[in-house]
Amino acid sequence: MALATAPSAWAATASSTASDSFYTYDGSAPLSAFAPGTVLKTRTVRYHIVGIATPVTAIQLLYRTTDAQGRPAANVTSVVRSSTGDSTKAVSYQSFYDSLNPQDGPSRAIAGKVTLGGTLANFESAALSALLLQGDNLVIPDTEGQSADFAAGPEYGFNTLDSIRAAINSPSTGLNGATKFGLLGYSGGSIATDWAAALAPTYAPDVNENLVGFAEGGLLVARRTT
Repeated sequence: MALATAPSAWAATASSTASDSFYTYDGSAPLSAFAPGTVLKTRTVRYHIVGIATPVTAIQLLYRTTDAQGRPAANVTSVVRSSTGDSTKAVSYQSFYDSLNPQDGPSRAIAGKVTLGGTLANFESAALSALLLQGDNLVIPDTEGQSADFAAGPEYGFNTLDSIRAAINSPSTGLNGATKFGLLGYSGGSIATDWAAALAPTYAPDVNENLVGFAEGGLLVARRTT
């Protein structure tokens, strides 16, 4: 991803995304009236790396999902199309932005917000570029949700699966019900990947039909002492 704007735009871009109405569902119908994965808002932004815009665009979707308490919730995901235009395959990438601050989510970093806790989401762009170059579309959910519920495994899974549903449901992404998905995550992203894979058959059988596999690294493990 080549850089396209001067660093002087950094501060202005970051401050403009601090209070972003895109993240708020403001419709008249309750969220419970919508099926999980329903797209509530859509926008197209320039993909940013540490606050600097690149020529790449990302489609961001506010969508209906489910929180850790089983309640209807709204969340954001970012979809980046591959340069090949192939809609048959995509990777749902779960960021390892482990944070207790909602402002650190990958969608905000992609839109241009720069925070210390969101640094990881910015530097993951190198790995994501390789996926794009090999022809994979990317779906990048804010796995922790809008409250940054760190390590809330089921919510991570719901957010990930409904992010895929939203990407398929949106005509703006070019993805569809025939698109095959792989799941990929490291560290905190492995929590989301693992829970999404486990929950898919029951929570999202429609998504499960198109999952071809998942890869995770830096898994959290427990050690028993005697």
